[in-house]
Amino acid sequence: MFRNYIGLLAILIITVQALYAQTESKVTLTVSKAGTLKALLTEEQYKKTTSITLTGEIDIRDLKVLQEMSSDQGILHSIDLSKAKVVAYQEDTPTPPAPAGTFETLPLPTLAFGATASQIEEYEKVHKGTLNEKNTRSEELHKLLWFDIAEDEALVRCYFVSHDGAGTLDEFWGFYPDIDKAVEIKGESFALTFAFEQLLISSGFLVPTPMGEDGFVTTNKSLQMDLSISLSPLSEITGTESDAKVLVLMYAPAGEYM
Repeated sequence: MFRNYIGLLAILIITVQALYAQTESKVTLTVSKAGTLKALLTEEQYKKTTSITLTGEIDIRDLKVLQEMSSDQGILHSIDLSKAKVVAYQEDTPTPPAPAGTFETLPLPTLAFGATASQIEEYEKVHKGTLNEKNTRSEELHKLLWFDIAEDEALVRCYFVSHDGAGTLDEFWGFYPDIDKAVEIKGESFALTFAFEQLLISSGFLVPTPMGEDGFVTTNKSLQMDLSISLSPLSEITGTESDAKVLVLMYAPAGEYM
């Protein structure tokens, strides 16, 4: 009787070993780039591998894959990392985008105050500005040089050159079409977006002061420059029919607006 039990047990062990041999799946892989183990595995290997040997370099991302294969998602029970090198993984930190609805950088005057008319014309010739002869005119105190811009960030650049004998730039206006990047329309008036205010402050300007429905004014003490911010109908700028508005940034030497 005992011999019969021994014989039955031997048959059972042989049968189990045979079944295990049939179901066991061994995989050996070289991971040439840390973090790519998942891409090297087929779906069947991911779910049905019971024993895996890795060489090359691996990091925490690959270890997480092995953990998944050892959990409910797979049947992995044997892992050999003796010939693999575990390296540190530094997750990439993307550069945060510019806050939605703001200029990336504050548009400042293209030339320093004191530039002559000839210097302005030379600058615009190089930077794709086209002199608008219709809108260029002489006023009581200034000559207004009006340049249409081919680039998207500005529609118009206007330079006010003095008639006081110096003949130099003493006021600059820039017209920018994307008002939603800087302002929020509130009825007949508007407010500056928080992000645009922060851009002004980070550029060295004081917190803007409201001027009723006319806009805002601020100053930059280090640059000795005032800035007035307003909105203007696009139709007045381009002469075309439009209900749209453009943002007008008007710069002058400190003390002009403040």
